[in-house]
Amino acid sequence: MPAPAVEPADLDLGAALAALYAGGTDKPPRVLDVRPRACFLARRLAGAVSVPAPDARALAPRCFLLPDKAVPLALVAPREALPGVAGFLDDRGWAAGPRLPDCAELWAAAAALGVLEEGPGADGGALLARRALFEPSPLLAAAAAQLEALCAAERSSRPRAAPGAAAAAAPVPGQVVDLRALDVGCGSGRDLAWLAGRQPLVALAGGGAQPVRVRWHVTGVDSWHGALERAHELAAAMELTPAQVGLVYARVCPRSGALQLQRLPGASALRGAGRHASVVHAGGALPPAQAGAEARAAAPGQSAAGGSTRSRRSGTFVDGPGLAAFGRPSGHEHVLQPGELARWFGPAAGFDVLRDEVAPAPDGRELSYFVARKRAAAAASDGPSS
Repeated sequence: MPAPAVEPADLDLGAALAALYAGGTDKPPRVLDVRPRACFLARRLAGAVSVPAPDARALAPRCFLLPDKAVPLALVAPREALPGVAGFLDDRGWAAGPRLPDCAELWAAAAALGVLEEGPGADGGALLARRALFEPSPLLAAAAAQLEALCAAERSSRPRAAPGAAAAAAPVPGQVVDLRALDVGCGSGRDLAWLAGRQPLVALAGGGAQPVRVRWHVTGVDSWHGALERAHELAAAMELTPAQVGLVYARVCPRSGALQLQRLPGASALRGAGRHASVVHAGGALPPAQAGAEARAAAPGQSAAGGSTRSRRSGTFVDGPGLAAFGRPSGHEHVLQPGELARWFGPAAGFDVLRDEVAPAPDGRELSYFVARKRAAAAASDGPSS
C-alpha cells in the first residue's frame, strides 16, 4: 500500500526541495505541476512539467502524460486541490515524491536553493509545453545525441551556393538544422513526441564554431488506429504542430515489406511522407521484409535505430531463452534472429553499424539495440527513394 502523503503543514519545504534536487538540475526530478497554465508560466520548480488539472477527475484522462509508476513523482498543486490529487496518484500506484503546496514559502525556498524558474521565455512557453515526465525507449535516449551530432554535421556541411557562385562546403554556425525521423511501430507515440520536443544545441566537428540548433520532424507509423489516436492526443498536449509530428495509419505487407498507407481520419494528415528521413527508429515490431524495404529506401547519411520501449509493447524482440520462457510474440514475422538486423543494415547494404547489442527487457525477453548509418556513396548508388 502506498505511503500516506505528508500533510503540507507538517512538511519542511526547504528540506523537501533540497532532497528532491539533491542530484542537481542537470537531470531534474519528475515534478508534476497541476496548477493553471498561467501560474506555471509565471513561476515553477526547475524541470517541472505542466499538466493542468484542478482535481483528480480532471487528471484521470491525462494519466498517459505521467511517467512509469515506479518513478517517484513529486507534485505541486494548489493547497485546496493537493489532498485529492495526491490521493488519486497514491491510489493508482504512482511512487510518492513530495507533495508540495502552491504557497509563498515554497517559492521562497526554491529561490534560495536556485531551483526556481520564472517567466514563459522568449518563445512564450512553447519549449516548456514540450517537457515530458515520461522517458523514451532506452535506446533512443542513449542514441539521440549521437544521431543528432552525426546528422547535423552531415546536413550543415552541405554546399550552399547563390546562382552562378561556387558552392561553399563550410558549415553554417548558428543555423537551425531540420532533421526528419520515421518511427516505425510508434504505438501511442512517446518516442516520437519526446524526439519532436527536443531542440538541442549541437556542436559541430572541429570545435570553436557556434553550435547549430537541431529541430526534429517525426512521422509515426502504426497499424493500430487506437494507438495513433493516443499519439495524436499526446502530441497535442505537448503543443507539437502537424509539421513536427505526422501520423500514418499503415499495414505492412508480410511479403514485400511495403507500407500500405491510409490517411488518418480528421485528426492527422500524411505530413512528411515520401521524403527522406534522417533517422529510422523501430520502437515497434519490425518484420524482416519491412527491414529489407527500409534498408533499400534509406537516405544518404541516414541512421537506423531499432529498439524497444516498455516490455508491454511489441518491440524488436530477439529469439532467445527469455523470449521462449515468456511465450510471446512468436513466429519469424514478429521475432528477429540474432544478427538479423546487421544483415539488413550492415556493410553489405552500405551501412556502418554503430551499435549492435542484445539486452533483456524487465520481463526477461531479449531486445535488439541496433544503430546503423548509411554511407553516402552507397545511398547515391541506390538512387532516389519514394
